Amino acid sequence: MNSKNIEYIQSFLSKNEILLIIKPHPNQLDLDIFKRGYKNILIIKDENLNEKDIFLYQIFQEVDALLTDYSSVYFDFLLTMKPIGFTIDDFESYEDKRGFVVDNPLELMPGHKITNLDELKRFILDIKEGKDDYYEERKKVNDLANKYKDGNSTKRLMDFLGIK
Repeated sequence: MNSKNIEYIQSFLSKNEILLIIKPHPNQLDLDIFKRGYKNILIIKDENLNEKDIFLYQIFQEVDALLTDYSSVYFDFLLTMKPIGFTIDDFESYEDKRGFVVDNPLELMPGHKITNLDELKRFILDIKEGKDDYYEERKKVNDLANKYKDGNSTKRLMDFLGIK
């Protein structure tokens, strides 16, 4: 994202009456695009969540979809079974510089693969229109990544630790 294309996305969001919430990585907070105000783009920071005594994961139930890069947060978001879009415009450079922990990471990304603004717009419109072509793919990856989906993980941990 840069100042030119974020204005383009802002206009698109406004025209379609959509709110995009961005929670940037703490290392990205100094970027100019996260310092400006937008009508249809809300930038939230860790401090905003902390002030309201909210954990990021609590927001998952309140949003319609997740847009992420290679962050493992999507494995947790999978539990909601809501749509996920993956921004992979830097896939090759990321693979060369940092690498992935699995051989075929794209196979574990059950959602839109976004490399440009048109694909981002398509993802957003699919969410708005309730179109979800990746549900079955998400279910397979969710079953692979999350053994339990019943909301009782804390109870299991407490039982395992012998805590009543």
